[in-house]
Amino acid sequence: MKILIVDDSKMLVHFLKMLLNSLGYDDFHGVNSVAEAKKALLSDKYDLVFSDMHMPDESGLDLVKFIKGVPSLANQDVIMITSDTDASLLTDAVKAGIYAFIIKPVEIETLYSKMLSLSEVRGLQAPVIPTEQEQSEESSEEVVLSRNVDIDDPILFRIVDKWGSLPDNIKNGIIKLIESVQ
Repeated sequence: MKILIVDDSKMLVHFLKMLLNSLGYDDFHGVNSVAEAKKALLSDKYDLVFSDMHMPDESGLDLVKFIKGVPSLANQDVIMITSDTDASLLTDAVKAGIYAFIIKPVEIETLYSKMLSLSEVRGLQAPVIPTEQEQSEESSEEVVLSRNVDIDDPILFRIVDKWGSLPDNIKNGIIKLIESVQ
């Protein structure tokens, strides 16, 4: 399954790629603006688009309206990712034609259920749950997080708050990502 991920935060694009990879998906393209997403959608075919709702150039809602307005893209499935819980905004997104939405921070269980539902409805690749052996192999890598990490992203704060419920492979990936941007 080919997936386009649209979020102005490079860290969150990477985090979503890690989560999706842990569910058995490995064909991703990440972009950081609606303009880049439009270009990608017009030049390549994707099975699914994940889009952030709020971005600097245009909103995820603008992207959905664009997708639904282009005949060759009109059937494109979009899962909206947002930290906004405003019911009217979410209703507008559903009316515009999104498949589903996920409230940030993205949790593996929620992502799994959305991907499972999509696979059943659209006949796409179903998610897999990593075996205990795969999880223990991934978590056996020693990763050390510097005490000097400056976390100023509110979404990342939520992720850290849910740290105990994240699988080890996701924790290790987050730590590697934070260390790489230092």
